[in-house]
Amino acid sequence: MRLFWKRKGPAGPRPQDIDCGQVMQRLYEYIDGELDDPDLVARIRAHLELCQRCYPHYGFERAFLRFLAEVRDGAPPNLRRRVFQRILEEETRKG
Repeated sequence: MRLFWKRKGPAGPRPQDIDCGQVMQRLYEYIDGELDDPDLVARIRAHLELCQRCYPHYGFERAFLRFLAEVRDGAPPNLRRRVFQRILEEETRKG
């Protein structure tokens, strides 16, 4: 898979040590701080700092998850139930 660079990187893990597909596969674990391997975390961080293709996805997903947390905490229980029900219906239709 081709990598898209936006600038020269810092010394340390090389972004090309992990490709875009691998980064996208582990993105939620990275955002949630669930990765136990410090080397993998460093490689993903290095990749995201430089990759023009992956960084926008990372920024969007991070902002989206933050938004969902804010909405979930401030939304009335009835609205949360309806949203979750709709998500479940959508998943059932796809599966």
